[in-house]
Amino acid sequence: MIESYIEGIFISLIVYITIFNILTGHLQRKWSIEFKRNLKRIYFSAWVLPYLIYLYCVWTTPSTRPFLLQHILFGIILHMIMAAFGYRATFH
Repeated sequence: MIESYIEGIFISLIVYITIFNILTGHLQRKWSIEFKRNLKRIYFSAWVLPYLIYLYCVWTTPSTRPFLLQHILFGIILHMIMAAFGYRATFH
């Protein structure tokens, strides 16, 4: 289940970056600084949901359940890296 989650999240991130850049790439120069700050706050807050889904997948997989504490830390690092990569690829 974890393998499917990680594969799905990577594919979703690639699709999101591609579609976002196609639809809003020409408009980003016109966005105000306040709008960019609000968008950044919403973007990083939205990454909490995939992290919680990741923890659920870890909990429901019998082979990963004994390593739940390690997966909590790994999940935080993984999702922060993906969030930062997605932000840099779309908003800068």
